[in-house]
Amino acid sequence: QVVAVGDQSSGKSSVLEAITSIPFPRSSIACTRFATQIRLRRDPSLTNTVTKVSIIPHKAKDRAKYESFSHTVDSGTDFIEIFQRASDLIFSGTTGNFLSRDILSIERNGPNLAHLAIVDLPGIIHNPTKTQTVADVEAISDLSKFYMSKERTIILAVVGCDSEYARQVIVRRCKEADPSGIRTLGVLTKPDMTLTAERENEFIDLACNRD
Repeated sequence: QVVAVGDQSSGKSSVLEAITSIPFPRSSIACTRFATQIRLRRDPSLTNTVTKVSIIPHKAKDRAKYESFSHTVDSGTDFIEIFQRASDLIFSGTTGNFLSRDILSIERNGPNLAHLAIVDLPGIIHNPTKTQTVADVEAISDLSKFYMSKERTIILAVVGCDSEYARQVIVRRCKEADPSGIRTLGVLTKPDMTLTAERENEFIDLACNRD
């Protein structure tokens, strides 16, 4: 499987939308509070793409809570609404939890799809805020390390050019999880926002694997 990781606001949602054709929330808090698993499968027997959504519980006791959420969606379905509904259900009855280990699952079967499993993780937070505590920062860090450390996982590392990459935690995390870089694929976003020639050259060096 592929795991998409990056610092918060790195442009990861745009990358995932380009790969899966699913519109990921860009400003909604829903996209930062739990992992989303997308499975694409080619099925020549189908004439149209069929999409099913469900929630995979982290704890077995929550299975009944999520049964009613599982359903097949129409081609014109608003995925932003699906993300929000999933968030509302996952965090219903909980207090003080910013991050959940439950997973939103999206399965797409169609005649022209590639065989691919990709997991979107919450963006890595550098510092606590009003809504994100020190515990939240550590929880998201632990979650990313858990997925990235798996030897059969391809790390899709998203780095935004609007900030010096030396300050983006994901670069260091990739070096820690995959020192030789054999299972890491880097994606640069926002290339028009490097602002200076010096920073542009730094990102060119990164893209050419010279750092």
